[in-house]
Amino acid sequence: MNSFDEVLNFLSADRYFNPSLVDRHTRLMKEFIRREAMASRRLGISSDTPFIDLSGIVSMGMSSDDSLTQNIIASFASSTAEHKCCLFMLSWFKAIEHQDAATRINNELAPYAPLLLFFREGGSFTKEHGVFIDIDDTSGFDANEVLCSDLKSPFSEEL
Repeated sequence: MNSFDEVLNFLSADRYFNPSLVDRHTRLMKEFIRREAMASRRLGISSDTPFIDLSGIVSMGMSSDDSLTQNIIASFASSTAEHKCCLFMLSWFKAIEHQDAATRINNELAPYAPLLLFFREGGSFTKEHGVFIDIDDTSGFDANEVLCSDLKSPFSEEL
């Protein structure tokens, strides 16, 4: 499992892009959206669009929205959607780490694992019109394909 510090260190490193893996990146992004939707439903968050702040319901006011984190994310993210997702991902890991055993939420879905792998493998994305996800500037899909599915079948089995 990743920790807040591990994710922050990863986001601080030089980023490379690898559009040759666009099919894999698309599956990873769909898997991220599927897990995010499952986690949001489990946490009682209602949303019909991708990229929401899952940590908000469990963080009890904790945030990763400090100037250091913002500077790191600004250097890493290549789009507004990436910036928001990185902030939400860091806030999630911070919230998970600061919960005591009695209140720890079930993190079995690991909602941000596919997103982190997506970034590690050189993926990039943007969001247009609220639901269209452009992957690596070469491919894309409508997030409603995932959000309106039964959410039971993973798009990526290796996670």
